[in-house]
Amino acid sequence: MYIENPVWDGEIFWILRVDFSNRLIEIWKYFPKENKLEKETVLFLSEIRDCYNLKIQLSPITLYRQDGGILDIIWPEKKIIEIEDSESFYYRANEDLYFTKWIEEPYFYNSSEEVILKYHYYEEVVIRELKTGNIKEKFKGTIERMPNGTFWLV
Repeated sequence: MYIENPVWDGEIFWILRVDFSNRLIEIWKYFPKENKLEKETVLFLSEIRDCYNLKIQLSPITLYRQDGGILDIIWPEKKIIEIEDSESFYYRANEDLYFTKWIEEPYFYNSSEEVILKYHYYEEVVIRELKTGNIKEKFKGTIERMPNGTFWLV
């Protein structure tokens, strides 16, 4: 049995559970105000390539896995999107997919006695279209999730 960290959408906790014994992937939703737990969907483990980096994210709730340069959206629709190796899926806002991307640019510093290799590190926010995977927008910055559940692009 594997249970991924729950995802909070402001009213509901979403929970991903993988039952290896029964070969099932389940997405549950928990309503804390009513103390009620409901099963949202069940998939067969055979429907996915493997469980490596299997996660859920908002919004709408999306089951996905990411491996190298591939974002594999499994549910509520199936979609494979090629991305760069340094991109990490962060969240979905309807038809837009938000990623952070890390960049390391090497440069040489010439001191009086030696050449020293250094790196300039920064991050970018990459927004891709769900339908095509094409980049809609890219800018320097990162994504932060605030305590109230909103995402800030900073």
